[in-house]
Amino acid sequence: MLVSVFLRLKVRMIKEKFAALARFWQRSRFSLIIAGVLIIVIIFVGLHDLGIVLGYVATIIVMLDLTRRWRKPLNFIILCVASFLALVLLAFLHEVVVIPLVTFIFGNGALSSPGLRIFSDTVSLIMLFICPMGFLIGFFGALVSGVFQLVTLLQSRKTEADT
Repeated sequence: MLVSVFLRLKVRMIKEKFAALARFWQRSRFSLIIAGVLIIVIIFVGLHDLGIVLGYVATIIVMLDLTRRWRKPLNFIILCVASFLALVLLAFLHEVVVIPLVTFIFGNGALSSPGLRIFSDTVSLIMLFICPMGFLIGFFGALVSGVFQLVTLLQSRKTEADT
């Protein structure tokens, strides 16, 4: 009996999460289409000067769409710190752990393998696009939402003092 109640609650939770995911795709369809078009343009242009700028714009569009309902400065501070730590951790893992470990286990010939190149390219793109934009959006989001909270706090104190 207890197990069936638990399973029903778990199924309801999963359905609610899927419904929230469906609402996210419906709500942010336009911005994701713009980001997808920019990514396709980046594929044809390449990651030179214009491609990097377009990559930053596409990353900003997606990250702003993910964080647009945040109102607390703490959420943005967590994003800022997590992006910085992810950048440091990925760089450390890539340069100090993975490359020497692959060389030690498989030899110097493994450094030119397609699997390691895909891993290196993926980590490099994350470090180039997602981590800096997450840091900037976190910093400026914390700043702006903190100022808004401060203004509303001061206004509420002013109205309390007037009454």
